[in-house]
Amino acid sequence: MYKRQRIIGQYSNCFILCQDGDELVIIDQHAAHERVTFEQLKAAYEGVGARNQLLLTPRMVELPRREAELLIDHLEELERLGLEVEPFGGTTFAVKALPVPLQDEDPEGLLIDLANDLTADVARQPLHERIYLILATMACHGSIRSSRKMAPLEMEALLRLLDGTDFSYACPHGRPLIVRHSRRDVERQFKRT
Repeated sequence: MYKRQRIIGQYSNCFILCQDGDELVIIDQHAAHERVTFEQLKAAYEGVGARNQLLLTPRMVELPRREAELLIDHLEELERLGLEVEPFGGTTFAVKALPVPLQDEDPEGLLIDLANDLTADVARQPLHERIYLILATMACHGSIRSSRKMAPLEMEALLRLLDGTDFSYACPHGRPLIVRHSRRDVERQFKRT
């Protein structure tokens, strides 16, 4: 679907502008990449594809006591997600490996956000019942930011990857990643119809 679109360019370092026949297509680059990353993480979690990438040196992360206690209870489940974390004494943890799609991400920010998710949701349901929400948080960390300028080849690569996803109209949090405007819509804006 996306591969047939002609890339026009990038708008405001946030949106990819394309033409699909007579339609103007606007794609949120962060939401699109978040969907792709989520699908990769989900496939790895469900047992398909690469798992994690060891860090050259473990990254130490200090957490508040409550978050640290909850994290300890979920280390095995986080390892299934490709995140290898070990207690390092007190409320300090050593991040030893990250899921492959997140291998270039900041381990500290990721672990803090995951610990916050665990704390916020602990009373509602166990981790295995909200695993896809956790994967969505992880995907957000591994995605192109809205303010990042993308080269044309990067935009093309992202659209090809998006074509390979099962559900490519919204990010994992439910935000739309594509908006379409017909030629008629655009002409109406310019009072040409």
